[in-house]
Amino acid sequence: SSSSAASDVYKRQTLSINPKSAVMIEDMARNLVPAAALGITTVWVRTEEAWAVEGAGGDHIEHIVDDLTEWLNSIV
Repeated sequence: SSSSAASDVYKRQTLSINPKSAVMIEDMARNLVPAAALGITTVWVRTEEAWAVEGAGGDHIEHIVDDLTEWLNSIV
C-alpha cells in the first residue's frame, strides 16, 4: 500500500533521529500518519483546502495550529 511505502521512506530517512525529540509539521493532514506511527510529534497547520483536510480525523495529529509562527513562539 502507499501508506506502507511512505512509512518505509520515513523509516529510512529517520534512522538517526530520535523520534521523541523530532517534530513533523505539515499542511496536509494525511502526510502526518507515518510520522505519528514512528512516534514523532505531529503538527498540522490547518487550512480549509480540501486537499489539506483529507485525513484530519484521527489520533495521528497531536497539535492543530492555524498560525505556525504563533505556535512556535509559544513552545520556546
